[in-house]
Amino acid sequence: ADEGVLAGKQHCVLGYGSTDYETFQNCPRLTDKLMGALGSKRMLARVEVDENETLTGDEAVAKWAKDVVAAFSKTCKSDVCDWTVPEDQILDKKSDLVGSSGGGVAGA
Repeated sequence: ADEGVLAGKQHCVLGYGSTDYETFQNCPRLTDKLMGALGSKRMLARVEVDENETLTGDEAVAKWAKDVVAAFSKTCKSDVCDWTVPEDQILDKKSDLVGSSGGGVAGA
């Protein structure tokens, strides 16, 4: 059975970014998706924080940190959710450096 290079590992992702950017939360969403695809088990649902919402963002980060500590005390037997939680949209990044011809949803 092909279990992936991260089989037996566990992960949780905190995405901290700004809705001022078109590709808000792309990196944490891709990281979460790819770690799962490589065999790692998701310990917690990904938390996505917008720096423009500092009050709720600070609370979300503090709660996530406590949840991470609690999750490390348990053994993760399966993913707690799919990588698409809380959101699954990944946008193309517009850049002359990567030769992108425009925006849109990646893979669409």
